[in-house]
Amino acid sequence: MKRHILSATTLALFCGLAMGSDTSEPGGTLLPNQLSVTTTSYMNDNGLIESGESMRAYYDYTLELDNSESAWVTDQRVAYHLAPNTTYMMLTEIDSIDTREEGLMGHMIDVRSKSGELMHIEIAAMNGGETFISELEYAWSNAQ
Repeated sequence: MKRHILSATTLALFCGLAMGSDTSEPGGTLLPNQLSVTTTSYMNDNGLIESGESMRAYYDYTLELDNSESAWVTDQRVAYHLAPNTTYMMLTEIDSIDTREEGLMGHMIDVRSKSGELMHIEIAAMNGGETFISELEYAWSNAQ
């Protein structure tokens, strides 16, 4: 009996959170055709995308999906944004990309430049880490 009450309580809590969640912004790794107007506007308004760049993959770290902490790959660079600062690395300057999956933590991506700079990106479990890595590697190979 106790087990059923706990399960029912858990289910009710999950349903309440799901119904109360704002689903207007998509989460996880997004491809260009999945980016919302809000995300595109944030990127443009804050000068995060250079003229002539094409987005390859985008990931928002925040629970609110407010774009204030994110990582993305374009056809020219990989970037990490933690408002108001943005760090980026040109694809032509990348020396290596090392990836690993760490169970419940998700995908860990270490990008090292030819000058030795290291950029670390984490994509939470079940948030499309494979897609982000695939797009990063594809863009890097095309930039060589």
